[in-house]
Amino acid sequence: MKKSKILLKTISFISLLTILILEILPYGVALNFATPDERIRQTYSYFSLTPFGYANFFPLLTALLTVFIILLSLFDLFKKTARPWLNKTILISTALALVLSVLPLLVFGSDYMTPVGFVITSLFFLFLILQVLINKKEN
Repeated sequence: MKKSKILLKTISFISLLTILILEILPYGVALNFATPDERIRQTYSYFSLTPFGYANFFPLLTALLTVFIILLSLFDLFKKTARPWLNKTILISTALALVLSVLPLLVFGSDYMTPVGFVITSLFFLFLILQVLINKKEN
């Protein structure tokens, strides 16, 4: 049972690192600019302030939550004693990050989501499921 919990935590941490790498790449957030002649689509990193300046707050908030969750998960990987509050905090933060990851699709439409954004959202969903399983094993 202990090995399966460690395996779940390792897989979940790898998914978090994959999310962070995808968020750093400049393909996660799309902004659409219209000129009289054409429509221009540009993509940005989740950490870029440009989408934030155009009122697309969700990617930057998602990226900051990802860093917070990674720090908590690192602490969780190397802790010696059980801390249920830590797993609950990771679970709630992940659920919030998942909601923030989906909000550009709901607020602005599918033109503002990129394939990388959909992968990030899917990985957050996977991480949330893994975190629920980890919480069940620790309780």
